[in-house]
Amino acid sequence: MASQKDTGGRELSIQVPAARGVLPGRRRKSATAKQERRLNGFVLFVASGEWAGNAFGTLAFLWGTVVLLGGYCKDLKSEFWYATAVIFIEAFRMFSRNYRLDDQSLFRTTRAIRAISSPFVRMLVRPQEWNELEAILGLSIYLLVNLSQRLQLRFAYLSIVMAVLIILMSKLQFPGALQLMSRLRRYRRLLLWAVLAALLILAALLIWVRVKPAAAQPQGRLGKVPLLWIALDQDVIFWASQLAAIVAQVVAVLLLNFRPRIIANLTDRPCGRKLLSWAKQRHQYHIGPVVLLVGNLQIPAAVAPIVISSVRLGCLAHHAHQQHTEKDLVTSVVFFYVLALCQGTLYIVACISHLFSFFLRRSLARQSGLKGKRGARTVDLYYNCVYLKCMETGILAAGKEISLARFAIDSLSSNSRKEQLAGVLILDSLLQQKEDLVSRIACSSKAVSALIGMLGWTDGHDGDIRLLAARVTAKLAGSLRVAATPGMLKLVSSLLDAKDQLATGLISPKDVGGNNTPRSAGIKPWRNDSYVSRRWRRMKERWTVPEEPPLTHQDSFPVLGMLILERLASDHDNCAEICRATDLISKISGFVSYISDNSAQQKAVVCSSLSLVRRLAITGGKVGVLLRQELWEDPFLLDNLVGILEDSRSSIKVWEPAMDIIAKLALAEEARKEIGSNKVIIGKLMHAFLGRYGPTNMHYCQPLRLAAGEALANLAIDNPENCLVILEEPGYKLIKDLNDMLWHNEYRYVAATLLQNLCEHSRDKMCSLGANEHLSYALPVVMENIVAVEGKQMEILIGLASQICNIIPECVVHSLESHLSVSAFVQKMVSALHANKKPRPEHPRMRRVIVELTVSIIESHPHYSTIFIEGGMMEALSRIESISSKVERYRIFFGNAGVVLESGLPLPTTVVRAKGLFDSATSGHKKKARLN
Repeated sequence: MASQKDTGGRELSIQVPAARGVLPGRRRKSATAKQERRLNGFVLFVASGEWAGNAFGTLAFLWGTVVLLGGYCKDLKSEFWYATAVIFIEAFRMFSRNYRLDDQSLFRTTRAIRAISSPFVRMLVRPQEWNELEAILGLSIYLLVNLSQRLQLRFAYLSIVMAVLIILMSKLQFPGALQLMSRLRRYRRLLLWAVLAALLILAALLIWVRVKPAAAQPQGRLGKVPLLWIALDQDVIFWASQLAAIVAQVVAVLLLNFRPRIIANLTDRPCGRKLLSWAKQRHQYHIGPVVLLVGNLQIPAAVAPIVISSVRLGCLAHHAHQQHTEKDLVTSVVFFYVLALCQGTLYIVACISHLFSFFLRRSLARQSGLKGKRGARTVDLYYNCVYLKCMETGILAAGKEISLARFAIDSLSSNSRKEQLAGVLILDSLLQQKEDLVSRIACSSKAVSALIGMLGWTDGHDGDIRLLAARVTAKLAGSLRVAATPGMLKLVSSLLDAKDQLATGLISPKDVGGNNTPRSAGIKPWRNDSYVSRRWRRMKERWTVPEEPPLTHQDSFPVLGMLILERLASDHDNCAEICRATDLISKISGFVSYISDNSAQQKAVVCSSLSLVRRLAITGGKVGVLLRQELWEDPFLLDNLVGILEDSRSSIKVWEPAMDIIAKLALAEEARKEIGSNKVIIGKLMHAFLGRYGPTNMHYCQPLRLAAGEALANLAIDNPENCLVILEEPGYKLIKDLNDMLWHNEYRYVAATLLQNLCEHSRDKMCSLGANEHLSYALPVVMENIVAVEGKQMEILIGLASQICNIIPECVVHSLESHLSVSAFVQKMVSALHANKKPRPEHPRMRRVIVELTVSIIESHPHYSTIFIEGGMMEALSRIESISSKVERYRIFFGNAGVVLESGLPLPTTVVRAKGLFDSATSGHKKKARLN
């Protein structure tokens, strides 16, 4: 909604409809659900492929063992070994299968091709990790393989063994691996010199092996140079490339050892890092493809049956006319190989299909609001868990239980820190989109207990989970019950004791507004604006997860803890638990203070604490009385509030809740006396309510003025001393300003309340200040609004009208007869008496102020008694006289508890007085009529 002011000063509102009738939040929610369904469908497709492959593999295993080996064992001959190899592979896959442990190394489609998550590959594509050790390892393997070939050693399977070892290194995490690597770094130079010497020996050996045979060849016509024969050799290119590779490696080792500054500085630039990454990948050419493609044994287990089955089926088809074996045997063998071929093909299709899930996973991360690397990893974990559920519980059964929200809720109770972090991260994002998710989480006692338990994780390694759990709990707090989760308040209170993230390292100074410019920011990047480049950038932006936003000061533990308590306090039962918590109120009120540094972090803590204290102070019922009493008994709270109001660095953002707290505390008689004796508070309240600020001479904002006006009105209740202090505050024309406010709907009732209390307790002072003239102008607008409003507003205006009539009774006739119909006015008051036959806590003084206004009018103008009697006032008075109520013993209620006692005469006494005035007026009229 957009708002603006017209020439008359009124505020106009323009309703802006949502595009196409759909709100942005709903559009995002529907897009997230749609993308989630797409990813779930893709998981079902991949799982179905592997499930079908498992079915074919199991059938092939049974067919091979029962039919082939059991029925035709003697007739298989050469096929026996091929069938046994396939059966062995399938048996190993079947009997070692455990989907929960497949993350380690064995069989799993979604881990079969894993180029990014492999630690060894991360070492390849990250030049900053293990540079020397990786280079030494690669060169050593290269030297070992080449030396075995040159020396004609019988190590034909050496390269395969080396590839297997490197795969194991990339798959397994050996205990003490980091310590081993740090020790090897000490001998980096020694290892590099050893590798350099080996390379030089290899180069010399290569030259010697090629030159010696050339020297023994006949020279012929072309001269005496044996090297010419080498140049004409048919494989000279191969040997030259080998020699050039060795020379390049020698240069690389020298550069790595001596580290020239000009070379080292190249890695500080993006192009240098990319070049180094490319060079390392090319250096690992012999072993890199194996590591990049093979994430576990799923692909080898799929390729081997395909190769064996294809070869044997081809051989069987080629030699079919030469064989004279039994037809049933051939059919059985062919069927066995077809089953194995189908199994391997389905595995390969499932593995390749899994690669395309990348786009759906990244799209879901973007749509669901998950950002950064943690968001991408969270969606990957969700994808893997959905896959496991499909493979363990069955495709059809799992399809009904798959959802991102369900995964997040279940992850809260997991024993894995990774899954718990993923769960709170998803909930933190989804709770901004799905309102119904709050009730789902709140109904799960197990999830709530796990989430609340995370608030007490004080270990530094659990800081991220604790922070996210606090943010999620803050969003759920309005629907939680403290009594349902034992120990909740103690764990939430631990957040108040925690240091902020600037101290613990969860937030760095750069994240909160410091200089976070990268080293390469001064270098103008090269940009290609061609069509292909633009399309590529758009695709990259579409499939790239946005960076995770930096933490703000609102994400500190104390601020989140107080936000949780504030939302818990919206429930009355939770307020009772907070009131019973030991030292919690004093701990909360202790944050209501400024410190010398006045940092942004401290301002956030002060604002949140003021908001929480205000929420506790407005609590209704007996619990609210106890909370306000405990707040008032804190010896530091009032001084801290005064310090906030006096601090020149304070802002309206903290003034408003501070004044609101003062207004609620002033409902207690003892608090009114002490607060009124502090002239600083009265002066600040008057300045906010009536004063102006800035060079434009504008008033403060409406919420601040209303809070200050309410505080002044409450301080003036039954307290003549405070009324006198308010009236004597220098620099203001209070009565005139209050009269002006009565003409504005926004401030009418606050001004009327304050003016009523001042008229009731400081009549003489107001007369000496010349208030009669302003009050005479105020009475007509008050009378007009009495007829137009209902409820609490009507009660306030009638009470003010009664006080004005007591001060200047001569104005009543003019106000009633010139601005209103007296009969209509009387009828409105009689109707209000009948409607409030049973007093209500919302306006407990309604019957009293009506009777008091009636008394004021009839006392000063008895001739109105006839109109009142004809309007039914006597019957209404007789009815309420016989119905007394405890509600009328109080002036103000909070909830169902009265908080301010009534100081006036008992209502029955006032009613008797009013009826007596009517009887006197009636008898006087009768005597006058007889005399005439």
